[in-house]
Amino acid sequence: MKILITGGAGFIGRHLATRLLKEGQEVVILDNFYNSRIEDIKFLLENKKIMLIKGDIIDVSLLESALSGIDVVVHLAAIIDVQKSIEDPLTTNYVNVQGTLNLLEQSIRKDVKKFVFASSTAVYGDSNVLPLTEDLPLNPISPYAASKAASELYCKVYNKVYNLETVVLRYFNVYGFGKQASTYSGVINKFAENIKNNLPLTIYGDGEQTRDFIYIDDVVDATTRAIYSNGLGGEVMNVATGRPTRIKDLAKLMLRIAGKEDLCIFYEKPRKGDIKQNYGSTDKAKKLLGFEAKVKIEEGITIILKSYGLA
Repeated sequence: MKILITGGAGFIGRHLATRLLKEGQEVVILDNFYNSRIEDIKFLLENKKIMLIKGDIIDVSLLESALSGIDVVVHLAAIIDVQKSIEDPLTTNYVNVQGTLNLLEQSIRKDVKKFVFASSTAVYGDSNVLPLTEDLPLNPISPYAASKAASELYCKVYNKVYNLETVVLRYFNVYGFGKQASTYSGVINKFAENIKNNLPLTIYGDGEQTRDFIYIDDVVDATTRAIYSNGLGGEVMNVATGRPTRIKDLAKLMLRIAGKEDLCIFYEKPRKGDIKQNYGSTDKAKKLLGFEAKVKIEEGITIILKSYGLA
C-alpha cells in the first residue's frame, strides 16, 4: 500500500510514518516545512520505502504529480493555532479549506482509494452535552474550528457525490514529547518547560475547563486502524479517551510527578476561542475501528516529564 501523509514531517505525521514503515507500507511525505525541519525526519529518510516531497497543499500542479499511484491519503497538514487563526482568518481558510478541497479533487482524479482527514474536537465548540458524540451539531467558535468544520463537509460531499471513501477523525487534545508537540497540546509542554525552569504555571481562565488529552501513540493507532479498515466511507469518529481532565488538576498532577509542588500557579483572563468543557465519546471508534485509548494521563505525563529530566 502506498500512503501519502500531508504534514508528514510534523508531530503526528512523523509518528504515523514511523508506524506505517514498520508495517511495511510505502510512505510519501508531503510537507512545506513551515512548522517543521527536515532534520526532524532524517531518521525516516534512511528507509528505502519513503519518499519526501517538499511543497504545499495549495499547489495544485504539485498535487497532481504527488498523488499519482497513491492508495490512501492521510491529510494532516493545516494551520492549527487557534489564536493565529483569530488574527488571520483568511490565511487559515485558504490553507485549511482550499488545501483540503485541492486534495479531495486530486484524489478522485488520481483514483485514490481512501482519504483520511484529521479534523478536530474544536468543531464542537462549547457544548452542554457531554461526552461529545459525533452526531452533535457543528458549533465552531474560532476561524480554525470553522475551517475544520468546512473541510469535514467537503469530505462528506466528495463521499456522497464522487464516491471517494472519506474518513474523518476528530482528534482531541493530542500530546506527547518531541518537537512540535506543544503545537497540538500547548498547555502540557508549556507547563513542563516552566517546571524545568522553576517558573510558575499560568492558566488562562479559572482552571475548571476540561480537556480530553490523548497520547500520540493512541492517535497513531486509531489513524492506522482507519487506514486499514474497510467500509468506512463517509464516517466521522472521535479519537479521544473519554476521560476529562481539568486544567488546574493537570497543573497539580505535573507538579506532583516532578516533585515541585512548591511552584505557584497563576490564573489569567480566558483567551478568545478557548473551549470550556470538552471530552469525547469513544463508542463509535470502538465499534467501527476496535479502537480504545490505552495510555492514561498520568502515564503519558510521566513520559513527557522524563523527557525533560523531571521524573
